Amino acid sequence: MASHACSRCGERIRGKAGSLYVSWYPDRDHRVSYLVKLDAGCCADVLVPLLTRPTEDLSLCPQCGGNLDADTSKTFITVYVPHKEQYDDDFETCEGCAGFFRDRLKAGGELQPDRGVEVRGPSPSSHAWAAIPI
Repeated sequence: MASHACSRCGERIRGKAGSLYVSWYPDRDHRVSYLVKLDAGCCADVLVPLLTRPTEDLSLCPQCGGNLDADTSKTFITVYVPHKEQYDDDFETCEGCAGFFRDRLKAGGELQPDRGVEVRGPSPSSHAWAAIPI
């Protein structure tokens, strides 16, 4: 039996869970980070829309779809899914949308200590995680 439940749907995860770290810097000396454990379906639901956005949409806020102006806020993600390499990305949102965007990504997650993220190695391949475009 799985040792973790999916942070989003609450179902027990058969096999390995995906891990999504969502982090941002509210000020220069402080980092906020959440760990979200996901099953393959929930991981795809969260990441596929972000990672498959058309190139012309990359200059738009991923939360509201508006043009990004000078007041933007950056959110960082680090993704570990079974059988894939570590994936790192960052997303700029409107300053006003940052909270909503982060809440959507970190839903069900657990606040992590304010420290750096460790680097982990790749895992062998599997079909259940193949739908994640990283």
